[in-house]
Amino acid sequence: LQRNNMNAPYKIFFEKTYPVSKQVLWEKWTDSTQLKSFFGLENKIEAKVGGAFEIYFLLDAPEGFRGSEGCKFLELSPFEKIRFSWNTPPNFEEIRKEGPNSEVMIELEALENNQTKLKLTHSKWPNDPKYIPIVEYFEKAWEYVLNNLSKTIESERK
Repeated sequence: LQRNNMNAPYKIFFEKTYPVSKQVLWEKWTDSTQLKSFFGLENKIEAKVGGAFEIYFLLDAPEGFRGSEGCKFLELSPFEKIRFSWNTPPNFEEIRKEGPNSEVMIELEALENNQTKLKLTHSKWPNDPKYIPIVEYFEKAWEYVLNNLSKTIESERK
């Protein structure tokens, strides 16, 4: 949990290198079928600014509690940057009702030998201690997602 002082906003940051091009990683995050290969059970992806970025994890849950309902693409710079709104997990029901209250940014940087560095930053939570358990939840969740992406890429290369 990156916080330089008590007044600083909460921020999660991961950096991981993948043995594929920026284009491959871009499609993994912006194409419905590709995204489903490593993240969520189902989704609604409209890869345009203002378009849906909804990933569903709990298909049997009531509407509004299946995943990232209501989340949207905020920025799309092809093969460079993806930014989307993100909401609180359903198990934090009261805070979730406030709507999407954070943002995730994915940045892609080409490296030598057809490798790409992916930087994930999850931030923009309200500066309120009630968000600490949510931030801690996402520290584990994003690590899982990025590792799942690695496994998917590795299995596709075989």
